[in-house]
Amino acid sequence: MAIGAGASLVIVDPGGSDAFSGDLANAGFLGVDSDGYSGEGGSAVTVAGTLNNTGHVALGPFTGGLSAASRLSVAALVGAGAVEIHGGIGTTPAQAEIDVAAA
Repeated sequence: MAIGAGASLVIVDPGGSDAFSGDLANAGFLGVDSDGYSGEGGSAVTVAGTLNNTGHVALGPFTGGLSAASRLSVAALVGAGAVEIHGGIGTTPAQAEIDVAAA
């Protein structure tokens, strides 16, 4: 699968799991619970193959409003694109995590 330049794929699936069975090429924007307009969280996204990121990946909202732990797991990560990780804020902040099996 590919996300082209100028395109976006935003996954907000609280408590759910979503998976890509092969490689994912990202030249646009891939967001996991990255919408800053609500207190989302709890999504788990897996890329079974390589995430080739020449675009922008964001995990968690930039506002710090992550309400539950979110995870992006990839078998491998390559590319010189941007990666942002935003957890929650407060006394018991939710964690945002990117698991990479190989780089």
